[in-house]
Amino acid sequence: MPPFQIVRSATHLEVELLRHPAPELEFESSELEQAYERLDFSLATQIEAAVCAPFPDTPKDELLLDNYDWWPNKSRSVVVSERAFSAQLVERLASLLRGQFSDWRIHLNVCKALEPNPDETELGSLCIMPTQVIIESKLHALLKPEA
Repeated sequence: MPPFQIVRSATHLEVELLRHPAPELEFESSELEQAYERLDFSLATQIEAAVCAPFPDTPKDELLLDNYDWWPNKSRSVVVSERAFSAQLVERLASLLRGQFSDWRIHLNVCKALEPNPDETELGSLCIMPTQVIIESKLHALLKPEA
């Protein structure tokens, strides 16, 4: 697993991400755009599997929210419940960032509950990159018992 960079708050996380900007891709053809969209969808489904695998009897919508929107910046964003969040999940997600995804990143927002409004129960955020994990300190504290 890549090393952790622990930051004090969401604002500090955003500042760190500004130091490591995601690329803004432009496609020279619709075929290249469609290929990127398929690649993005592939990572999204792998993220979903990584989040849900340890909970085979739990409905997916209790564990994660992903609207499958994409943006041409080699990033995937997902919201997960506190129940799904663990050091093992971070490790599983980091392991996805190899091969064709070796220059991608995964943004994760963790919430106590996903219903009725995850924004009201947000615990913190992190960004998993191939070379490091930038994580809010309050969220990192939730990992300590398992780390």
